[in-house]
Amino acid sequence: MPLDPQADALLKQMKADGVPDISEMSVPQARAFLDQAFGNMVPNPEPMAEIRDFTVPGPAGRLPVRLYKPEGSEANPPLVVYYHGGGWVIGNVHAYDATCRALASASGCAVASVEYRLAPETSFPAAPEDCYAATKWLVENASPLERISKPPLQVPVRIGTRPK
Repeated sequence: MPLDPQADALLKQMKADGVPDISEMSVPQARAFLDQAFGNMVPNPEPMAEIRDFTVPGPAGRLPVRLYKPEGSEANPPLVVYYHGGGWVIGNVHAYDATCRALASASGCAVASVEYRLAPETSFPAAPEDCYAATKWLVENASPLERISKPPLQVPVRIGTRPK
């Protein structure tokens, strides 16, 4: 499968700018790089009607969630549950803030971005178990989240990984 032209252009520009290959970084270096690069990538992110941080129960404690409700969305928008990419090792809600804002704005949906436990601090399958627990809680508690979705509830799940 060919690489998306925009992704290809970005990778070529990063190489030309001397950005190190993330696969050659230590985990702490890769996390810091991703947070700084992605967290500041969009200088004027999409405005939202509401952004709210809260936690949901997970298998090993509370899981941070950031909820985005786009401006001009219907009173009870559908909910998209978003899990950032990073191979279960890097990434966080902050780094993907602009992505989630853009997704909410373009779709008219509320977006719940979930922070999950990362490797190597926790071993597999901790991260997917967190994702499952968060999705289950969000589906079961959509109404108490103040009019997030109306029945029938449809929750598409996007896990930020590359296609094979």
